[in-house]
Amino acid sequence: MFRRLGMAAGSVFRETEPGLLRTSVIDRLEDSHLEPFLHQSVIPVVLLHFDFPALGLSRCLGRHGIPVVALHPNGRSWLHRTRYAKVVASKELNLESSLETIARVSREPPVLIPMNDDAVRWLSQRVAQYQSKFRVAVCSPDAAEITVDKSKLARFCEENEIRVPQTLPLQVDDLPSSDVGLRFPAILKPLESSHWETHEARRLVGARKVVQVANREELDQWLNLFRALGKDVLFQEAIPGPDCSLLYAVGYVSRDDDVAGFFVGSKLRTYPPHFGRGSYVESVSEPDVDRLARKVVRAMGYRGAPIGIEFKRDARDGSLALIEINPRFGLWDAFATDCGMDIAYAMYADQTGLEYRASTSYGIGKRMLNVELDIPASVAYWRAGELRLGDWLKSIVTQHHSGIFARDDAATFWAYLRLLARRAARALKNLVTP
Repeated sequence: MFRRLGMAAGSVFRETEPGLLRTSVIDRLEDSHLEPFLHQSVIPVVLLHFDFPALGLSRCLGRHGIPVVALHPNGRSWLHRTRYAKVVASKELNLESSLETIARVSREPPVLIPMNDDAVRWLSQRVAQYQSKFRVAVCSPDAAEITVDKSKLARFCEENEIRVPQTLPLQVDDLPSSDVGLRFPAILKPLESSHWETHEARRLVGARKVVQVANREELDQWLNLFRALGKDVLFQEAIPGPDCSLLYAVGYVSRDDDVAGFFVGSKLRTYPPHFGRGSYVESVSEPDVDRLARKVVRAMGYRGAPIGIEFKRDARDGSLALIEINPRFGLWDAFATDCGMDIAYAMYADQTGLEYRASTSYGIGKRMLNVELDIPASVAYWRAGELRLGDWLKSIVTQHHSGIFARDDAATFWAYLRLLARRAARALKNLVTP
């Protein structure tokens, strides 16, 4: 009975379901919608895609009085109820024509920011097309490829003497021989994050970012399953250590190669557990993480864009291994602002020519809890015997930042609660139905 209740609770708090809420979001872009918004004296910001990180970024910028427009081609979501952004959401949305419309009605070239990996790659390859109409906050195409393609990232780290776990691309149609020296336990990742975002991939791996394999037998079993997807995967050695040894550094590298940040946080819980996004995290002081993050951006020639770099501290010797690089804003940047390091405004000031330097210090020991991720994460930790109810309730009480709730932006929170009520009713119905 308790197991079924846990499964029902987990199903209530899954990923966003677009289209369930009636919102005031625009589903097509017309000049009349945006002219009053874009003709302000303050230079606006345009976001490509709008999800959790975009909600946090919009709030950070909106509190400075900066107007935000978001183009979201994947349909409507409760996240779009924020007061701090005008979201254009439609599955039929054409990004290029929408950007042309925005450029035409804007008094000043807006700041253009990609918010996911696909948008980063798309925009980095079109900088020449848009740089006369927008202030484009994106890294170079070469840097984008290094961050998005995990096999290229592994080669980059090896060439620059940056430690990474043993990393090998594996072809699902050509299983590796048993004597190639693979180190177990290990994890399997998609070569590109988008490879596991299809319906077929979700049916196989669910919401997981990685698949754990303990030995060669399990590896072969998973590779046989992945063959049906037709996508090769990345094999990566699992670095030993608890969740808190997962350290994430976020910052903004200016067009003049000056770093705003880094802000460093430690993951206390993740979703999926142990290998996913941080659902409950804490700001920490880790000078060696800051130094290594700066070495990474210098080696990449990275500039004019936000960046997030994840490391893991090896429990065996305390050394840092680079896990991944995200060439965009994420959940952590809004948390950094609440802790005293306003990376979002540093980016805006750099792109628009304003005089501003982000603080180099921030509050230590502050915690962020993202309920949308943390409920299913906590259910999974509880099932595994790794979390007690009292400890979870304590984390609710002691949080300093929420990925969803904000006193000055309550509409998104109430929209989320209505969505949860629908999901709960559906889950309970399934629970009692024979």
